Amino acid sequence: RSPGGPVVSVNSTPAGAAILIAGKEVGRTPWFADNAWPNVPIAFELVLPGYRRASGTFQGGVEARVELVLTRAKTKKVVVVTDAGIIVDAGVLEVELDDDGDDFEV
Repeated sequence: RSPGGPVVSVNSTPAGAAILIAGKEVGRTPWFADNAWPNVPIAFELVLPGYRRASGTFQGGVEARVELVLTRAKTKKVVVVTDAGIIVDAGVLEVELDDDGDDFEV
């Protein structure tokens, strides 16, 4: 890093989220790097198991700081009963619950 060059920092609560830029992991939070990207908005995603994927942008080529609080993913234990009455454990899946919490989509 050149002295006095712009830096980008990305922090999350909780820490340890993978930072993806253009689908490629560039680090984990907390993360500090030279901001050598072009002076345009740079899209990123934060991914941490058990939490919803978060996304945002920072301005390339200038000092930039991002702070995000990740939201826990909602999960449900899924069991499938076949027409033959066989019970299949489908595991735990992240789901979108409706307002009363009983219907969901995977």
